Amino acid sequence: MHNKRSIHLIMGKAKGFFLYSGMAAARSILKTDSTLSFKLKTFLASLVLLFAASGSVTGQISYIDGTTAEVNAASIQINAPSGTQAGDVMIAFIAARQGSNQTITAPSGWTLIRRDNSGTTLAAATYYKVATGSEPSSYNWTVSNSERITGSIALFRGVDNVNPINANNGQANAINRTITAPGITTTVDNTMLYGGFAAARGNEDVQVNTLTRNLFIDNRSGPNGTAQAVGSEHLPNAGPTGNRTATGPEAVNIGQLIAL
Repeated sequence: MHNKRSIHLIMGKAKGFFLYSGMAAARSILKTDSTLSFKLKTFLASLVLLFAASGSVTGQISYIDGTTAEVNAASIQINAPSGTQAGDVMIAFIAARQGSNQTITAPSGWTLIRRDNSGTTLAAATYYKVATGSEPSSYNWTVSNSERITGSIALFRGVDNVNPINANNGQANAINRTITAPGITTTVDNTMLYGGFAAARGNEDVQVNTLTRNLFIDNRSGPNGTAQAVGSEHLPNAGPTGNRTATGPEAVNIGQLIAL
């Protein structure tokens, strides 16, 4: 039986590939003093070079694509992001007027991550779905009361399909142009931080301040509308993220953070 500590040592060298060249890593593996057979060490050294060539040794999660929609209705249809592959993870962010008075129903296969309400003014709900090999061209959310709704779907690749959500947090904020999403603490390295920011006013785009803005949409309906934006950031190390913010129209608003 192979020594487990030796195997962890070898894979640790592989994970740290980008600290030095693939050739050096492979030579280091071959010279490792362990109970592993020469054939196994050769195989693992080959894996390092393969990962180096593909750039996937760190297992970094990537944002791929996204779609948005806005309506004044009892349902919102959002197109599936282009290029979706089996195993990709989609994150949907729905912002609807009437807050806690609204019942939001997700399409089949989508799981609620969290929902936050700003009284009876605004609701923001975030969902995830692990893509299969046969996804529809669009997804439909319904609400109990016809209202102004904005929605987005962001597509990520490289997310753990078994446990896609590492941590999440959210809060409603009083009338302000700053939308604050409260910080979270991640428990594993190489997560993707996703931020969803929504405001109860629809005449101004939401600008994400501390993440890369991926998507934004508003329905240009003034004080009766909604506006939202989502952003992301790769986090190489586990730990506290701190709060993240966006700037939008002056209104009650909601900010959420999720680690994938």
